Amino acid sequence: MRGMKILFAIILTVVIGAIGFQIYGLYSQGRALAEEERALNAEVAKIEEDNHRIKEDLRYLSDIRNLEKELKSIFNYRKPGEELLIVIPKAKVGTSTNETIKKN
Repeated sequence: MRGMKILFAIILTVVIGAIGFQIYGLYSQGRALAEEERALNAEVAKIEEDNHRIKEDLRYLSDIRNLEKELKSIFNYRKPGEELLIVIPKAKVGTSTNETIKKN
């Protein structure tokens, strides 16, 4: 009878140890998944922000006047016969360059 109690105690200890080990594994896995979820949520927020910015750019550039303005500023685009004026701001102390250059 005493041997049965010892055997039962050993089996119970092994079972509790195995369950504890499984619980610890699940806890560790849960923490890793929570960290991955935080990283994915941050990535989603960044993508949503980029998406919003792209939609705003698309809305802005859908207006032909804005598109033309951007083409002119980025690529020095001009319509046939249109003249381009480049205004040079006043120079700092020591020089007196203040001129407007006219390109055809």
